[in-house]
Amino acid sequence: MAAEFGPQGVRVNAILPGAVDTDMYRSMNNTAESQAFVTKLHALKRVASPEELARSVLYLASDDSAFVTGTASLVDGGASITRT
Repeated sequence: MAAEFGPQGVRVNAILPGAVDTDMYRSMNNTAESQAFVTKLHALKRVASPEELARSVLYLASDDSAFVTGTASLVDGGASITRT
């Protein structure tokens, strides 16, 4: 469906984030043990800052990605490639 709007300049992309250090993340992972568990799920062994995620979104909103559409970008610190 989204492809039919391509000629009008509409691009459809998605960001697939890993854990992001937000108030909600901290309230759901309120112990050192739960935070360590989530951290170990990521290949980079840390969670993202909101600013890191925002930079990925800004790229997709910029002219630098003018020919990017129909993508789902993994911005997950390697969580999708890490074995548990």
